[in-house]
Amino acid sequence: MLLRNRITDSLLAWRKVLKDLITYFRDIQKSYETRSKTLTTVSHAINNITIPGEFLTSGGVGDANYILQDFHKRILNETNRAREMENEVIMQLTGLRSDLQQKIKEIKSLSGDFKNSVDKEIEGSRRAVRHLQEALGLVDTDPAATAGKGDPFIVKLGVDRQIERQIEEENYLHRVCIKLYMCAFCLIDVSRHISTLNRRVVSWNQSSLVKSRKPIPHTQAF
Repeated sequence: MLLRNRITDSLLAWRKVLKDLITYFRDIQKSYETRSKTLTTVSHAINNITIPGEFLTSGGVGDANYILQDFHKRILNETNRAREMENEVIMQLTGLRSDLQQKIKEIKSLSGDFKNSVDKEIEGSRRAVRHLQEALGLVDTDPAATAGKGDPFIVKLGVDRQIERQIEEENYLHRVCIKLYMCAFCLIDVSRHISTLNRRVVSWNQSSLVKSRKPIPHTQAF
C-alpha cells in the first residue's frame, strides 16, 4: 500500500511538472506568433519599397533593400520553424501527461487487488503440514488413528490442495506488483523524453541565434 501511494504521488508530481512545461512552451509559441505577425507587416513594407531607376543597380541602396528582404525572409522562416517545433513539443508533452493520468487510474484500480488472502493461505498451509506430521507420527504408535480421514495419504492430498491455493494467491499478488512496478518504470521514460525534447529546443535556439547574427554586407551610399 505504501509503495502504491509513493508511486501515485510521483506520477502526480510529474504531471504537475509537465503542466508547467506545457505552459512555458505555449508562452514561447505565442511570442513567436506575435513576432511573426510583426515581421510579416515589416516585410510587406520593405517589399513595397521602389528603387528609382537612376540609383545603382548593384552595390548601392538597391542592394540594401534586397539584403533587408532576405534578412526578414530568413527571420520569418526561423519563426515559422520555431512555432512548428513548439507545437510538436507541446503535443508530445500533452501526450505524456495523458499517459501519466492513465497510469494513475491503473494504479488506483489495483487498490482492490492488494486485498488478498496470502497470509490466510500461508497459515492454512502450516496447519495442513502439522496435520500431516501428526498423521505420519501415528502410523507406528496408533495405526487405528490413521484410518479414514486420518490416513496420511489423504492428509497429504489436503496439503497439496492447500499449497496450490497458497501459490495461486501469491502468483496473483506477484502479477499485481509487476503491474505496479511497470507504472513506476514509465517515470524513467518520461524523464528521458523530456530531456530529449529540451535538447532539441536548446539546439534549435542556438542554431537560430547563429543564423540571426549573420553579418549584413556593406553597401555604398548610392
